[in-house]
Amino acid sequence: MKRIITIVLCLAMLLVGCGKKTPAETIASTPTATSSATTAADTTAATTPIPPRDPAYNVGEIRIGDVSLYEYKVVLPAEATEQEIFAADELIKYIELATGKTLEKAESADKAIYVGGYPDEALVNDGFDIKVVGDDLIISGSSDTGTLYGVYTFLEEYVGWRWLDGDYEVVKVSDFIQIPLDTNDRQVPQMWFRHAYWYDINQDFDYKAKMKNLQVSKNQQGSVYARGLFVHTFTSLIPAGKYYAEHPEWFTAHVEIERGEIASTQPCLTNPEVFEVVLASVREFLEVSPDAKIISVSQNDNQNYCSCENCHAVTVEEGSPMGPLLRFVNAIADEIKDEYPNVLVDTLAYQYSRTLPSITRPRDNVQIRLCGIECCYNHAINDSGCKINRKFMEDLKAWSEVSEHLAIWEYTTNFENYCAFHPNLEVLNDNMRTYAEHGADNIFDEGNNAGVSGEFGVLKTYLLAKLQWNPYMTEEEFQYHINDFLECYYGPGWQTVRDLLDRITANALEYSGHILAIGTGNNNPYYEFEPDEIEEIKKAWADARALALDDAQRLHFDRSYVSILMAEVAYYRYYDIYDKSYTQKAINLMEEIAAIAKPLGMAHCIDNAEAAW
Repeated sequence: MKRIITIVLCLAMLLVGCGKKTPAETIASTPTATSSATTAADTTAATTPIPPRDPAYNVGEIRIGDVSLYEYKVVLPAEATEQEIFAADELIKYIELATGKTLEKAESADKAIYVGGYPDEALVNDGFDIKVVGDDLIISGSSDTGTLYGVYTFLEEYVGWRWLDGDYEVVKVSDFIQIPLDTNDRQVPQMWFRHAYWYDINQDFDYKAKMKNLQVSKNQQGSVYARGLFVHTFTSLIPAGKYYAEHPEWFTAHVEIERGEIASTQPCLTNPEVFEVVLASVREFLEVSPDAKIISVSQNDNQNYCSCENCHAVTVEEGSPMGPLLRFVNAIADEIKDEYPNVLVDTLAYQYSRTLPSITRPRDNVQIRLCGIECCYNHAINDSGCKINRKFMEDLKAWSEVSEHLAIWEYTTNFENYCAFHPNLEVLNDNMRTYAEHGADNIFDEGNNAGVSGEFGVLKTYLLAKLQWNPYMTEEEFQYHINDFLECYYGPGWQTVRDLLDRITANALEYSGHILAIGTGNNNPYYEFEPDEIEEIKKAWADARALALDDAQRLHFDRSYVSILMAEVAYYRYYDIYDKSYTQKAINLMEEIAAIAKPLGMAHCIDNAEAAW
């Protein structure tokens, strides 16, 4: 059951928590640029007395101009869709939880909050308007989903709700909120496909909607990509297990196939019979996916691309193994464009296929998904001082100049140790802006989807979703979102969490010559804290945890504490070549971590780390 924290929690936060900044806070904490509501201290705009806030609720008076919101009625279109009705119900529900006041629905009203029903061709990508027109408030999107996003954004940016993960949401304390009569808040994201691929958000469709992320309701799952096809799809489109026995010449990696390692192969992309099989499969998948916007025709996850005489000749001519693949994908796109004019054919620019061919260019109905698996995330993607990222930027610029549709696959965790610190917060904002500036309109941020996250994965999920919606946010806004999340998620001791994050980042910057990769080893110097530093951090952590206002906030501290212990393990593992007794200390610590983590649903973190070691 979701824990909707009202009354006790945020009343206590009047003094120390969410809703009022602590004196120790040094990073700017201002409302986001899109928020135009005035809050508790801004009472001068009111011309009639402001009633006292009911102490049982966190939000007192809300006015549009000088008229109480509670005099308004919620009005839906005459033939409202299921999702528009749901959006109106969510608005009513969260207003009541915040204020104790229940908004009524009506077919019409003198003072109305219109939910949906005002389509505008300028609104795309599930964008929406929040605007005051005359005496009325209108929340309406480019789609039913856009309307729902508009409702959640109104509740967040104007009323003060915070959606922190799938189980924890709070509303900030405000005695008075005024929505100006000139409110005209239009939000249209550049990224039409947004997916923060972390465990917490993937498990909860309602939370996805609140974060304006991909596939926002159960009945929409699978509607973007053709059913079952996301990436590495040759295994599905031309399965070796089905065709290899009769047509071994269609495939590479014969020895692996005969051992049963079917996914280790690639098809021959200059073989006309392979083309006909894949084309038929594409049509079959699209036939059972009527709402699909993308069909993925992409390489399997291995390096065994075909080097037969014909494929090799194309590779040499194009100067890249992407040559045969892109020619193949273009041909598929040509075949289906009339039959499926609204479907993009997606393929990966990944590892051996990352470099743009010298001759062939993607068709207008082809989407290139550029993957930064080799990149260093201790440096921004556009940091020319980082040799690894410099080459990626060359590829990003090249693809952006020739692609009508450019997608990005970014990696945001350490796949060798899901609970170890992965200090990439410093680059998330810069990277998302860089992708957007180069025309990307589709973003997939892969994180830990194996289970409950350590290493501040919930914070990263939250930030990535914010950045995917608004990749051009300022650094001030980005830092505000970090602090705002920490304050609400961890409670009065949040500054200790911020201090630790800053300390981890400082460590990363100190080792700026090192690579922070997606498979960074556990003995990497990024995790290097001396034992006395670890003890200092643990003591501060315990003191901050003692300030938590409820069991949920204490749970948040406990989950993050696992990463602190993992840093201690890394110290002893790093130095065990000098002192073998440290090996036993590391083993003892791993047992302690397991005892803490497994009851918290983090057993996968332990298995993951032990496998890496």
